[in-house]
Amino acid sequence: MKGYSTTLFSLIAGEIVLVILISIFCLRLSESKSAFEDAFANERHSRRLKADILQLRSMESIADESKLTEELSNSRIIQIAAESGMREDQVAGIQRLTPIQIEKTDYQQDDIAIEFRSATMQELILFGLKVEGLEDASKVTHISLRDASTNANSRRTRGDSGERTEPERWNAELILTQIVFTATRASR
Repeated sequence: MKGYSTTLFSLIAGEIVLVILISIFCLRLSESKSAFEDAFANERHSRRLKADILQLRSMESIADESKLTEELSNSRIIQIAAESGMREDQVAGIQRLTPIQIEKTDYQQDDIAIEFRSATMQELILFGLKVEGLEDASKVTHISLRDASTNANSRRTRGDSGERTEPERWNAELILTQIVFTATRASR
């Protein structure tokens, strides 16, 4: 009987080992199936992305036509200054600064320095608001003010009521900045 129980024990142990091996095999098979399905889906997605990239590379960029729909020309700057209440001779200078390429992008920073003489704060603020309201997305990124009067007491002239009779005048430099898309075609 001892031999019978040993054989029975061996058979049961063998069956347990076989069940464990089959379970491990099924788990691995399930994991492999899942990994295969993921790889297949990734490959399909990669092919779609590749096709999209090739299609986009073959298209011309909208930046080919021009930098801007409405370029901020010198005459337009003077016109906006006039709309803001300034005389043409108050715009003392307009200088386009060297464009700066923004690293690792297809964009560049374009700056325009504008110098005003004897302008009121209201005129300068109105000018800035009008420029920023244009479609070309220029922003006032710097303003520097200096007292425009030669004699500090002359601007402090007061009337009978003690109030200023004329607004303060400033010499100012404004920098208008615009970020422009510069890529024209796929370079690859």
